[in-house]
Amino acid sequence: MKSVIKRNNNIHFSVLLCCYNDEKYITTSINSILNQEYKYFEIIIIDDGSESKTKKILDKFKKQDERIKIFTNSKNIGLTKSLNKGIKLCKYEWIARIDADDLWERNKLLLQSKFINQNKNLVLICSSWFNINKNGKIINRVISNENKVYYNIRKCIPAVSHSTVIFNKKTALTAGLFRERLYSCQDLDFWKRIIEFGEIKYLPNQLSKIRIHKNQITRKDRSNQLLNSLIIKLSIFFKN
Repeated sequence: MKSVIKRNNNIHFSVLLCCYNDEKYITTSINSILNQEYKYFEIIIIDDGSESKTKKILDKFKKQDERIKIFTNSKNIGLTKSLNKGIKLCKYEWIARIDADDLWERNKLLLQSKFINQNKNLVLICSSWFNINKNGKIINRVISNENKVYYNIRKCIPAVSHSTVIFNKKTALTAGLFRERLYSCQDLDFWKRIIEFGEIKYLPNQLSKIRIHKNQITRKDRSNQLLNSLIIKLSIFFKN
């Protein structure tokens, strides 16, 4: 008889995925969500005005699984605004982020769900990850520790990957969501503000696969990324 994974203390997740013309990788990304051992989740997809190929893929998935909810922007508004829109639409208390070109290991939500009720002050959970190339081959693995991750987040130094993170929705709303003036590095600023309201949990397990390719925002607009990172760090300096 096939074993059934039980829901951990009534925990449901809202999986948030934003996409824009991501037809090359989005099928494998969504499949990695649907193939999770832990089945108690919804999938909120914000389509930021994609062309027809991506739309057809999303429509096909929506017909296959009622947990998938697609919201299409009438025009392209960018990742930051799409993320904020998605957070507000998420139904459940805990939000799991994934980029449209990344993948999850099958046990990701199961392992992370086990820690939520162990610490009532928890606001963010993250983990180690694999970097993969455009063909899905593992390049290397990124491992850290909880103290180092916490320190780096406080200093707005890259420490976690979006697709490894689960965060508390109420805390995100209290923190003020993503700053929409930031085109890139918005996660550095966002994680820092979230952990001011509680604690983090870092898992050494590689629970996500992060795809490295030339079309990533961080690779396409390196100068803007550096500028936004400087703006964030200056704001911290003058605040202190």
